[in-house]
Amino acid sequence: ETKTIYFILTDCDIANLTAAQWELLQHLLKLFQPFEDIKKLITSGYACISEIIPYVATSMPHCDKMSTSKKVAYKLSQTIFVIQQRLPKRFEDITTSKNHLVATVLNPRFKMNFSTNQVQKEKAKQYVLTDSLT
Repeated sequence: ETKTIYFILTDCDIANLTAAQWELLQHLLKLFQPFEDIKKLITSGYACISEIIPYVATSMPHCDKMSTSKKVAYKLSQTIFVIQQRLPKRFEDITTSKNHLVATVLNPRFKMNFSTNQVQKEKAKQYVLTDSLT
């Protein structure tokens, strides 16, 4: 975490940070860390289509958790709000895609446990049943 902040500081040519700025950067890194981890997993040579929906699904609770932290929520409330609003819209095509849903359901690691959205689960189940009958 500290190395990343130092890298940002040298890249942006910022000499010194105040304690408040330092704390804000630490909170931002904490907020974006899961997204960085997901990006690394998805862009690796071993990523599988069935992993995309669970990764997206796990990112939302992280934002919710960060927004309930009083210390973080106060400083990053607008950033967290924008992420919570735009993330589902950004991945809407993927989370409703027949190929992604079927691949996720058929993956033994996820099965039907990939989402809390019942409509999405029913749609996935319907796709699998329909495809297996034809």
